Amino acid sequence: MQKEWMRQTTRIRFFLIALCLVLGVLDYYVDVLPARWQVFEGFNLLALIANGLAVWVHRRGRVRPWHAWALLGLDTFIIAFLVAAMGPQGYLGIPFLLLAAVAYSTNMPRAARIQLALALVCYPIARVVGFVQATVHVPTALLLVEELCLGVNGYLAIAGTTRLTNRVRGARRALGALARGDFTVRLPARALDDLGFL
Repeated sequence: MQKEWMRQTTRIRFFLIALCLVLGVLDYYVDVLPARWQVFEGFNLLALIANGLAVWVHRRGRVRPWHAWALLGLDTFIIAFLVAAMGPQGYLGIPFLLLAAVAYSTNMPRAARIQLALALVCYPIARVVGFVQATVHVPTALLLVEELCLGVNGYLAIAGTTRLTNRVRGARRALGALARGDFTVRLPARALDDLGFL
């Protein structure tokens, strides 16, 4: 299971790298983004280093539980770096934080919740750093609204997926008990959807 977590985090990070590479190239030619293209290239470099570490650990076969959680923290730090570098327009980093949490929610609901909690801690710090670097007054009310939006949207984005994942895991555990000969297992099918019908 831990190895699959490592593969999942690596895939998520490669997607973020590709997205930021496109943004960096776009900014180099058009210069419409608030951050300079070098910022996006720095973001890509950090993400590539993180991916290299994940692949190296995975190939050595020494995957530990804390490796996945360390990569969650590293993901959040990398995106916070992008938010801070964008200065007053750092709110454009919110979709990256939501993307990471939603990507984890598919197979790792606990990791998705931790990712969202880390984002809620790191995002306001990164925004304050971005405002200070741009020598702009820090609007407290704006930060609070952005934090509220990040928390609510993040929770709503991962809630449905994690609920479905937990139901599938419950079904898997019940099938395992049946395979061991425990025929007292029952699966309550309360939801009127495809999984409930199955």
